[in-house]
Amino acid sequence: MNDYQTRQTLLEKIKDQYDDDSWADFVQFYERFIYTIVRESGLSASESKDVTQQVLLKLWDVLPKFSYDKEKGGFRNWLYRVTKRTLVDYWRREGRYNQKKEEYGKDVDIHLPESSHLDELLDREWKAHIANLAMDKIRKRFSGKAIEVFYALLEGKSIAEVASEFDIAENSVYVYRARVSEKLTAEIKYLKKQLG
Repeated sequence: MNDYQTRQTLLEKIKDQYDDDSWADFVQFYERFIYTIVRESGLSASESKDVTQQVLLKLWDVLPKFSYDKEKGGFRNWLYRVTKRTLVDYWRREGRYNQKKEEYGKDVDIHLPESSHLDELLDREWKAHIANLAMDKIRKRFSGKAIEVFYALLEGKSIAEVASEFDIAENSVYVYRARVSEKLTAEIKYLKKQLG
């Protein structure tokens, strides 16, 4: 895909279950987000991959009938509810439903209440998801050490430490950081506008 499509356009396109390009785009945008939510439930990486695939299969089945209505709640909240129901189904099949019921202190297949915790979780995971998509996109625009320098700074290393580690001048570290930050910020802004 050359560029990002708006979420509404993409949701309309994937109503055709056999539009492979649109489904590939949908998976590119949302698979990591779904996986992160599933992983937060305490499943192993392997189990989380399996459940993520189950969610995607369920979405493949229900999205052709889905009608996007922002007044009824955002797409991310709906996607979270589908993911949660798939997790409950998985726990039941694996015989872990009662354990999860005790852990959560309520019947886990009841719709989650609208709570600040849920909103915070979805918001945090969505922001991380958007940042990861943006970083993946801009990484192709840089050659050399710029991205590596940027990541080293994100790890909390000082300008001097990074300059020494990469055998570059401190001024170059500032320049790399500024260039990557500028592109990353612009891409995040663009993605937020396009994907919601």
